[in-house]
Amino acid sequence: MTGFLAAAIAVGATLAAAQTGGPVASGDASAPPAGLRAIVETARGTMRVDLYPDEAPLGVASVCFLAREGFYDGLSFHAVSPEFVVTGDPTGTGAGSAGYRIRHEFNLKRKHTQAGVVALGNQGVDTGGSQIVIDRKPMARFDGRMTVIGQVVEGLEVVDRLVPGDLVESMRVEGDVDALLARFPEEVAAWQAARTLRSTGEPELRTMAMREVVDRGLNADLGYFTETGLWALDLVAGQGPPASGARQVRLRIGGWLPDGAMFQSPDKPLDRTDPRFFVSGIREALEPMRVGGRKIVVVPAALAYGDRGHPAADIPPNMPLIFEIELVEVVR
Repeated sequence: MTGFLAAAIAVGATLAAAQTGGPVASGDASAPPAGLRAIVETARGTMRVDLYPDEAPLGVASVCFLAREGFYDGLSFHAVSPEFVVTGDPTGTGAGSAGYRIRHEFNLKRKHTQAGVVALGNQGVDTGGSQIVIDRKPMARFDGRMTVIGQVVEGLEVVDRLVPGDLVESMRVEGDVDALLARFPEEVAAWQAARTLRSTGEPELRTMAMREVVDRGLNADLGYFTETGLWALDLVAGQGPPASGARQVRLRIGGWLPDGAMFQSPDKPLDRTDPRFFVSGIREALEPMRVGGRKIVVVPAALAYGDRGHPAADIPPNMPLIFEIELVEVVR
């Protein structure tokens, strides 16, 4: 939770930008909710939350989409303090998500002035999505730092009774959810793809990754498998010093999920790094390379982030990955 709070405070740095033309919604704080209500069942009782789709349409749409998917059912309140409670992270660490992130919709008319304010947690600018924060008391320091999506109108005593590890037994949304989701067809399609990706088995994911390589116009027939199951295709043969035995290397590296969603941009070279800090699949790919060389690899999950995944990068467990690696420099 420390990371969550630090990120929330960091987002406060964007407040001035929001006040001068940033992503501030223009909803009227006196307007009634537009007929959407979330019903959250717990062992401590039931909470009813009036949602604000007119003021935070994307944030509310994300929560409605995930509730319909059953995403929240069985998740814990992983962070509970005298000031707020948080749910909506399948990793239970505060670093996880539903597999996608959405932009902020700051509305300075909706503030954390009372218990029961409901907002989307985040880990930095435009990283909201699934984590829901419910205030237990006025929280002025959160004003302008989170997208406020609703207000608990029944069940405030339930919020007070929650303890760490309590579960969301079920969450559903009453009202015309279809009408709201219809406003965001591209986003909903992307969210659905992200959810589907996380329910696909690794053999199918590896096939998908290979198809992504072919779709880039590369000749996969020239690639090769290593004994560990890593697949590699050499794009450019390097002529400089070898990576083998280097104390540090400097790389330009892009990273993609099997469906082509990028989690690491190849545009900016990484700082000099001890190769031991890379996942084993990248270390293996580097071993035969020379400076100036470039290759694309499909790394099995076991040689990437394994059954832990990488929540901060939205990489789920047991996910094979695509990397394009250019060796820029070696340091002996």
